[in-house]
Amino acid sequence: MSKLEDEERNEAIQKCIVQLPSDDAFLLTLYYFEDQSLDEISKVIGLTPNNVKVKLFRSRKKLSTIMKAQLDPEIIEHYERERN
Repeated sequence: MSKLEDEERNEAIQKCIVQLPSDDAFLLTLYYFEDQSLDEISKVIGLTPNNVKVKLFRSRKKLSTIMKAQLDPEIIEHYERERN
């Protein structure tokens, strides 16, 4: 996979993320694009790491719905494969 393809995928995913409520978009951005840990995110938003994990799970489900409606299946597969 080329760097250009990775950038295009990330851009497509980010376009979907901005359609989420701001709290969800913020969490996903910190976790996936800024590579922050659950502990780091918990300090930023004032929740326990377990609460952050639950919120990330719910945010990913919302994002998945948006992505399935708007993106090419190959991009979705890449996104799911990267974080499993």
